[in-house]
Amino acid sequence: SALVAVSITDNFAAIAAIVDNVTATEKSAIGTQSLDTTLGDITGVNTPAAATATQDFMTHLGACVDGAGLGNALQTVSQNGNFAVMAAIVDNVTVTEKSAIGTQALDAALQNLANYASTSTAGATAEVRDLMTHLGAYVDPNAIGQALITVSATGYTGSANFAATAAIIDNISAAEKPYVNGQSQYLDMTLQNLGNSDTPSNAQAVTTAVGDFMTHVGAYTNAIEIGSV
Repeated sequence: SALVAVSITDNFAAIAAIVDNVTATEKSAIGTQSLDTTLGDITGVNTPAAATATQDFMTHLGACVDGAGLGNALQTVSQNGNFAVMAAIVDNVTVTEKSAIGTQALDAALQNLANYASTSTAGATAEVRDLMTHLGAYVDPNAIGQALITVSATGYTGSANFAATAAIIDNISAAEKPYVNGQSQYLDMTLQNLGNSDTPSNAQAVTTAVGDFMTHVGAYTNAIEIGSV
C-alpha cells in the first residue's frame, strides 16, 4: 500500500498527507496488516519527527490498528527508550483495543520502562505513570510486582526511584492488588527496598513513599515484612 511504501522510507510528510485525508469509510477498509506495518516503521525511529508522525497516525488511524500491532510497537519503543513516541501510542489507544494488546506486550513494555526509570533516565518515570494510567489495568499483576522491585531497588543510584514507584502503586487496580505480592512477595520486597533507601537526606522522601505504599497496597503486604521495615 501507499502507506507502507512511504513509511519504509520514513517519509513522514507523505504519511501525514495520506493519514490526514483518509475518509471514515476508508479507515476500516485499509486493513490491519498495512496499518500495523506502517506503525512499526514509524515507531522504529527515535526522533521528534517520528513522535509527531506517530501522534498523527494514532489520532486518525489508531483505532483501526490490530492489538498485536500496537503491542509490538509498544515493546519496540519502550526497549529503545523512545518515550515521546510511546506516549503518542499509549494516549490514543481506544477502550476496545486496550484488552486486545495482550499482557505479554504490556508486561514487557512496563519492565522496559522500569529498567530505564531505575537509572533515572530522563522521561522514563513520566512514561511509567502514563502507561500505568492508561493501560495498567491490563498488565499482569506479576509484571507489576517485578516492575516495582526494579524501580524501588537501590542498586543503580543508591536510592529508590520514589516517583516511579508511586506511579505504579497509585495506578494498580482494585482487581490486581490481591495478586501483585504473589509467591515472589513483590510487595514485601518493594517495601523493604523503600526502607533501605532511608538516609538522613532521603528521610522525607522515604516517609512519603512508605505512606503512599501503605495507603494503596499495605493491606496486601505480609505483616511480618511490615514489622521489619
